[in-house]
Amino acid sequence: MKFPRTLKGFLVLAVVLVLGATALVTLALVVRYSFAVNTLSRGIGQTQFYGADGHAWFPLEEHRRDVPLNRISPHLQHAVVAIEDHRFHSHFGIDPIGIGRAFYQSVLGDSQSQQGGSTITQQYVKLTYLTSERSLERKLKEAVLAVKLEGELDKRDILTRYLNEIYFGRGAYGVEAASREYFGIGVENLQLHQAAYLAGLIRSPDSADAARDPEEATRRRDTV
Repeated sequence: MKFPRTLKGFLVLAVVLVLGATALVTLALVVRYSFAVNTLSRGIGQTQFYGADGHAWFPLEEHRRDVPLNRISPHLQHAVVAIEDHRFHSHFGIDPIGIGRAFYQSVLGDSQSQQGGSTITQQYVKLTYLTSERSLERKLKEAVLAVKLEGELDKRDILTRYLNEIYFGRGAYGVEAASREYFGIGVENLQLHQAAYLAGLIRSPDSADAARDPEEATRRRDTV
């Protein structure tokens, strides 16, 4: 094997190695873990909290209204997929290309990148089944559960659940609550610029809120 002699060449090689390692590790973990994830028994938009004793208790009050996918503006569906996971309809729960891209950009110090390595499926798994703990074990579980979820639900189901679960700031969980909070209309009536604005909130709802930072909100919307 002939090794590259330039920095860019080494980075490309590193990305290739990361992609290969990601595929191998994911395959190994899918075989190893036997998580019983009954996705169909859990309704969309149901937030549960558990104490140290394992007993469930009622969640805090949330501003949430769940809606089916056919009521969600196509503009918003496309906007969210475009900015959060543009290979959503072709990957199998994790996106090796996205992981490699995120690694490559982190090495280059590209802090302006709009997409990370997590897919929409992974984000949903993290919100629904896991904690926000920052650890390698949690990330590995997230990847495995995302692959399992893709095997149990179709893309429309996953997207519907994600759009009804994600937080948009101002106490609004899900796209219907967000649409009414920011624009005073149902999610089916969103125009393109409104949909782009809401999609831009997902990564950082507070900093992209036009009421707090109009310039950043506009930049995010235009990027979407």
